[in-house]
Amino acid sequence: MAIGETIKNVGAHAFATGGIVTGPTLGLIGEAGPEVVFPLDRLNNFIRNNSSSGPTEVRVTGIIRGRDLAIVQARDSKLQNLTS
Repeated sequence: MAIGETIKNVGAHAFATGGIVTGPTLGLIGEAGPEVVFPLDRLNNFIRNNSSSGPTEVRVTGIIRGRDLAIVQARDSKLQNLTS
């Protein structure tokens, strides 16, 4: 049995189609090829620091539920309060 199948069998989520993780999660990364795992609270700085030619369009394909957005917005607000 391939390692990916073994990991899925123990309850890991496969992220080949993307996703947002809002807490500790056992995940399978790279099962469909190269992937990026990046903290959302650092994403804006990463994009700003790596786009010397102006704004960068980022497209995300996947399923985002309302609660996911609420959690991300709350974390961003908390981060903004800490850095201002």
